[in-house]
Amino acid sequence: MFRKLIVASLMVSLVVALPQRSLSRGGGGGGGGDEAGAETLAQDTVINADGSYTYNYETSNGISASQASDDGTNANGNFAFTAPDGQRYEIVYIADENGFQPQGAHLPTEPPAPDHVIKMLEDMLANPPEGADIDTKPPRPIPFAMFRFVFAAAALLVATAVAGPLDRAYSHQQSPDAHAQIVSYENVLKDDGHYNWSYETSNGIAAHEDGLGAHAANGAFSYTGPDGVLYRVVYVADENGFQPQGDHLPTPPPTPEHVFKTLEQIRANPPKDQKDFSLEALDATIARLRKN
Repeated sequence: MFRKLIVASLMVSLVVALPQRSLSRGGGGGGGGDEAGAETLAQDTVINADGSYTYNYETSNGISASQASDDGTNANGNFAFTAPDGQRYEIVYIADENGFQPQGAHLPTEPPAPDHVIKMLEDMLANPPEGADIDTKPPRPIPFAMFRFVFAAAALLVATAVAGPLDRAYSHQQSPDAHAQIVSYENVLKDDGHYNWSYETSNGIAAHEDGLGAHAANGAFSYTGPDGVLYRVVYVADENGFQPQGDHLPTPPPTPEHVFKTLEQIRANPPKDQKDFSLEALDATIARLRKN
């Protein structure tokens, strides 16, 4: 549950980081008031003994959010704000066993998975490595679910960081990438489930990854943007989710105090019916959020 809350917080931070940064530099915004003097108009938090909860809040500068869960494991909610350009942004999301699933008219769409990735995963399902814990029975294609999340998260981070420059550059001229060629390509899949792949193209795109199928992976990808700047992302994908690092990626704003209050309430009254609940993990989460 806490990983889903963290992922949700990161997605919120990613979507609103740039508008918040603009407002902090003097923009009046379209949210209906001075950001520095914004007040809380409504706030409500309910945590039940069975682990279910609800919370919502609204501020005078047009920010609002709500979230609910029936069992403290899955959650659904939404948040909205008005950007400095006067446009209203809204996200509706679900967080469950399939991860954080946001929907919003302004969000980029997930690109198709590369054919070589699909082929690699199909080969793995058709010929499972000996000793590897791979479930070949539908409806739980674990490797596919993992890689869909990794590629979707990578695409979302890159698209959010550079969508503006890319849109402006390519709206006035035809992309020179149409005739790019593959300079190098390698794909290795071992019997124990370990794998590695890499490729490089003539237009300066490069990527590589290695890991253990359905468990963990690490890698990097890079490309030169239309502005001539080399963008590079190094990432790890494991039980803690997709964790990218890059100089051009936006940093999240401080975690709201009501989130800390909710986590502290859970710590003071830990759920007794959840076998996987860990106070140590919760303490580590709180400490990590405090550092941001």
